[in-house]
Amino acid sequence: MKIQQRMILGVVAAVVLLGGGLFFMSQHRGTAEQGSASQTQNPALAQRYIPYSSGTLAKAEQSRGRTVIFFAALAWCSDCQAADKDLKAHFEKVPKDVTIVLANYDTETALKQKYAITHQDTFVQVDAHGNPLTQWTSGGQGAQALLDNIQQS
Repeated sequence: MKIQQRMILGVVAAVVLLGGGLFFMSQHRGTAEQGSASQTQNPALAQRYIPYSSGTLAKAEQSRGRTVIFFAALAWCSDCQAADKDLKAHFEKVPKDVTIVLANYDTETALKQKYAITHQDTFVQVDAHGNPLTQWTSGGQGAQALLDNIQQS
C-alpha cells in the first residue's frame, strides 16, 4: 500500500508542477505578446521606449534629445509594472525628443551605482554625455510623472 501511495503522491506532485509551469508560461507569453502588439501599433513607442544596452544608451544620448533612463524590475515591482503600462498607454504625451531606456534594476548594477539609484521605479534624466540631470520615482504614474519631472534641455 505504501508504494501505491508514493506513486500517487508522485503523480499528483508532477501534475501540480507541470500545471504551474504551463500556467506561468502562458501568463508570461500573454504579457510579452501584449507588449509587442502595443509597440507594433505605435511606432514611436518602439523607437523611443527601448531596452537598455550600452549601445542603445549611447545612441539615445547622441540624439541630442532628452534621454531618460527608467530602472525597473518589471517581474516583481508593482509600481514598475504600473508605470510601464501607463507609459505604453499614454506614450503620445511623452515629448518627441525624449527616449526612455528601460534597464533592469536587478541586473544593471553599474548603472545603479553610476546614478546612485537605491530602489526600483526610478527615472534618471541624463544629458548628451550621460551625466545625470535629475531623477524621480513615478509611484506607478509613468507618463504624468515624467511630464512633471523632466527638465528642458
